[in-house]
Amino acid sequence: MRSGPLRVDPPESGPTVRSPVLVSRSVAERLLLLAVRRMPHETGGLLFGSEETASAGRIGDFVELRNIEPATNHYRADPCEVRDGVFRPEGGRGPVIGMFHTHTRGAATPSALDSRTATAGYIHVIAAVEVRYPRIRAFRRDVPNGPLTELQLGLGSQSGGPGCPGGASTSR
Repeated sequence: MRSGPLRVDPPESGPTVRSPVLVSRSVAERLLLLAVRRMPHETGGLLFGSEETASAGRIGDFVELRNIEPATNHYRADPCEVRDGVFRPEGGRGPVIGMFHTHTRGAATPSALDSRTATAGYIHVIAAVEVRYPRIRAFRRDVPNGPLTELQLGLGSQSGGPGCPGGASTSR
């Protein structure tokens, strides 16, 4: 990973939901390390935690899902693994509150495809290793075909807070 510190910056532009999404420092660092380990391929998976309100939550853990896309600059989760992760979660991680994927080249900004395919009602996190420092950003679409809005992302406690176990992610 780049030598720069893990930074949590305010959202870049556009409408922002003021309620923050909290993520523990250890989960944020593990997401970024996963992005580096999988380079030059993108990866992704499910986010587990709790939702305090309709627009905010706490990310306490994640699980990586197999990428069925052969291209290095695209991630598409195995649908069977998504189904199993949602309906048969393991390890007491809490409910699925969203998905994440990595950008191995460029910014943690939704691509046109990301913007079109983001599922309403879930948090969507993009983790990227940029030239100067690693970055994680969170987004959410509240209604089908509605705008994809950037969420304020904050670093929470090491364990991810109440109801958010800080256990290790499952990765290949």
